[in-house]
Amino acid sequence: MSTKLFILCGLVLTTIITVKGAPSSNLPKGFIQCKKSDPKFNECLKDGFQSAIPRLTNDNYEVNGNVLVGPVKGKGKCKLAIDISNAVFNVQFKPVVKNGNTFLDTKNLTLKFVATNLHMQFDRLFNGDKALGDNMNVFLNENWRDILNELQPAIEEVLGMVFKDISQQFVKRIPENEKFLP
Repeated sequence: MSTKLFILCGLVLTTIITVKGAPSSNLPKGFIQCKKSDPKFNECLKDGFQSAIPRLTNDNYEVNGNVLVGPVKGKGKCKLAIDISNAVFNVQFKPVVKNGNTFLDTKNLTLKFVATNLHMQFDRLFNGDKALGDNMNVFLNENWRDILNELQPAIEEVLGMVFKDISQQFVKRIPENEKFLP
């Protein structure tokens, strides 16, 4: 069974980190402020990242390829939503001292996840042929596991890059002592 599908579809992060607030005014609202001395420090960081798993939604797509048993082609609006039950982030930071403050540099971030559902809706498949497009959307959603098995490594790689960029923007602006309690 071969799946060859190239989809360009933007993503919107619905949350960055969604746990109760931090006292520092520099931190984003809802950021988890982990204690470095906490024996569960890694779990705190993992929970923060895991809660930030995005839902892909309402954007443009372009597809031209084969899905499981047949060709699919189209260009238009798409809605994608992935439900993730478990995610494992591997993050490597390097401390960087600037003006007496220690900042972190995100050297590497990888992601592996377990999905419980993937819902896809592509408008204007097959040049807007509604019957073919509706049937393809039903087929895609009924076979989401097979499709995700083929696409998951690419999705994990892209999400890893996105989270690395987000992490880098955050950790390079706020000193370590404001992100983590002693």
